[in-house]
Amino acid sequence: MCIALHTCEAAVAPRASSPNPPVVRPALQQEWFTLQEVEQLGFPTYATLRRYIADGVLVAHKIGGRVRVHRDALDALPQRINLREREVESVEAAIDRIVAAAPALSDEQCRRLAAAFGGAS
Repeated sequence: MCIALHTCEAAVAPRASSPNPPVVRPALQQEWFTLQEVEQLGFPTYATLRRYIADGVLVAHKIGGRVRVHRDALDALPQRINLREREVESVEAAIDRIVAAAPALSDEQCRRLAAAFGGAS
């Protein structure tokens, strides 16, 4: 797999250690992060970050022999969601809600839909 990296010289802030990734992103105090640090902050997994870099979604630079990401590039990524705290609606419930809110179809609309989906008219 080919990964697009940019080489630059920059001062790197000390590594931050966090055993438990937060649900909400903290204010990023340092400028540059390793992919492991980014993952610990609650962003996507290491493999996903590498894929983002390869696909050009995430810009990374090689600094001091390590791949690093600038905090501005991280701000452009989607935020982590804690699914355990988020109420997830089932597909069937969503369909029922949409059907209940939709206006009734006319006979002509029913015939056109039946013809479009291969049903009897």
